Amino acid sequence: MLMALFASCARFAQLLCLPVFARSLGAASDATGVLYATGASLLVGMVCGGFAADLTGYIAGIGLSELILGLFTLVLYTPSKSPAPLYVFSVVFGLTTGTMASVLPASIAQMFGTPRVASTTGLVLAACAPTLLATTPAALKFMHLLEEGKTVAWMAGMSGAFSVVAGCIGMMLPVLQRRYVRMFTKKEAAIVW
Repeated sequence: MLMALFASCARFAQLLCLPVFARSLGAASDATGVLYATGASLLVGMVCGGFAADLTGYIAGIGLSELILGLFTLVLYTPSKSPAPLYVFSVVFGLTTGTMASVLPASIAQMFGTPRVASTTGLVLAACAPTLLATTPAALKFMHLLEEGKTVAWMAGMSGAFSVVAGCIGMMLPVLQRRYVRMFTKKEAAIVW
């Protein structure tokens, strides 16, 4: 749940601010190009990310995709002075978000078992909802700062830091999953005997 909070806060902030930031750096007046790039790469991320996770593991895919997004946010999004890096970022954003979307249910099944997939997925997604409420005012602040010509690097850096924290938590998920399985099997064994 903690990872979902950090990840969704970062992703909502990045997505809400991306078109405005692209416009401020000289992208087309409606900045739809970055959104099209995000949407197309999201589709590719869902398919290719799912295939990659089938080979490498589901749980690690969550943490790795979030860590990659955080690093790209800090390296490309935050210091951008032209729209070109934002297009690269939007592709990375789409790929990692697509991977996360395709891998989440499988990793929840792997961590908690198939009987808990629906309820646990619902709880994880419900943990994301408050962050949308929190990041919307932050996105409005981002827009006002851009209109006033002030720097927004600290806000973009914060969303990158949230992604890195979520990625680190995600990288710990396999360890936590093994611990959960050990605890669960001990309880099951105690009940049987």
